[in-house]
Amino acid sequence: MTIKSGSAWAGSFVTLDATGALAAGSPSGVLYVDGAANGATVTITGSNPYKWAVTLPALTAGQRVDMYITATISTIATAGFVASEQADTALTSEVKTETAAILADTGTDGVVLKAAGLNADAVTKIQSGLALEATLTAIKGAGWSTETLEFIGGKSTNIVQLLTEDGVIVHPSMGFATTTHLQEVEDKVDSILEDTGTTLDTLIKDIPTNAEITTALGTADDAVLAAVAAAKTVIDNIHDTDLPAVKTETAAIKAKTDNLPATPASAGEYTAAIAAIPTTPLLAADYTAPDNASIAAIKAKTDNLPADPADDSDIDATLTTIINYLTDEKDLLTNMGGTVWANPTRTLTNSTSGATVPAQGETLEIYKDSTVTINFTGLGDVSGLSSDTNGQEDKVWFTAKKSLDDLDASSIIQIHVLYPAGSNPPDTLDYIEGAEATADEGTFQFTDTTTGAATLTLTAAATADLSIYVASPLYWDIKSLDYSTGIVNILASGQMYIYGTPTKSIS
Repeated sequence: MTIKSGSAWAGSFVTLDATGALAAGSPSGVLYVDGAANGATVTITGSNPYKWAVTLPALTAGQRVDMYITATISTIATAGFVASEQADTALTSEVKTETAAILADTGTDGVVLKAAGLNADAVTKIQSGLALEATLTAIKGAGWSTETLEFIGGKSTNIVQLLTEDGVIVHPSMGFATTTHLQEVEDKVDSILEDTGTTLDTLIKDIPTNAEITTALGTADDAVLAAVAAAKTVIDNIHDTDLPAVKTETAAIKAKTDNLPATPASAGEYTAAIAAIPTTPLLAADYTAPDNASIAAIKAKTDNLPADPADDSDIDATLTTIINYLTDEKDLLTNMGGTVWANPTRTLTNSTSGATVPAQGETLEIYKDSTVTINFTGLGDVSGLSSDTNGQEDKVWFTAKKSLDDLDASSIIQIHVLYPAGSNPPDTLDYIEGAEATADEGTFQFTDTTTGAATLTLTAAATADLSIYVASPLYWDIKSLDYSTGIVNILASGQMYIYGTPTKSIS
């Protein structure tokens, strides 16, 4: 369908979660016109399916309008275009309004000329405004010859014939013909008459009455007849010659412009593209054959590379871990042989139960196949995060990943708590080892929202699904979102190692 200026445009849509099920999304809409956001008010009503409606602004023929909907579904922001249409010409009501205004300006009473003949009222009106033979004969004594009167009578007949010929109306104030592009005709007529300093409106309004012709003929000379003949020639050219040519030329121009892109390149871009074309063709002498032997040698080496090689940062981190490990082992071997028993007892920090983060950047160490409890302190004041509006909640996440560029759905561990400073804030374990986790197998709660003390707990059932990460560390952070202000803060971050245990049984 096509749409028009000022018309009501409406439609419907649904919001779905990642599984394809209906899910509330608190949607809002924006109208776009030719790719730019428009200020028209978009109203959203109902709930799955939602309904949208908008009153369209002033549009020109061919403009593109799109309905853009944004929504947050299950805490995930999403958006998309749900409807797209192309604008047509003005509404019929607008054409009627404009026609009424033209009729008022020209003083006509709305009489329409048709191919089958003139309306009786129109015939009477035209006859009353033209010099009939009786009137001309009566004023013949003023010095006019019989030939002169016949010429004037012939011109009057030609004017009436021109106005009714083939049902073509040459000005909107005289009615509308169904087969005529009125605006094209009016523009062409005005353009041709511009050199004479007049318009078709003026010519039609200035048709004299019998009394006015009598007065004019009493003082005019042959120049008056010459002017009438010239006007007749101009109008004949409009009807018989210029208008068909204009229509043909317009169709040819439109056929070419229809092939132009919606956003053509600038003149500078065309110039640059042409300049980049080589002026000298590539010759056989300019071609250098490839060194196939070298290429084969390179391929033999690259074939040994893994399909997904480690990132440079992962390699550096692994090498650092190995160096530190070897250094520790070297120190241990050096101290062996009598002094090893004198070494003090070593205590592991951040143990599986009761691990604490006293400072930014602390390395976490946990064990799989066991219950993990990590106590965080000094995360900062989160007492303002208490909004509990559906789909607009303040929240805090704990996330651990192998690579900083991984998507949240690929997290090794991710858990979040909603409106942490609210009453009974709900928490959910989202992902374990890149897969959706059992929501209640992990908790993340603040014990002091002013100082930023929180406890994260993972059940043994959840940690049993973890892999061992000792060669290279994971990266973890704690991040908060204040939905009302849109501010996202990093409360803490660091590295994490996951160790295995000899006993795999957890029940």
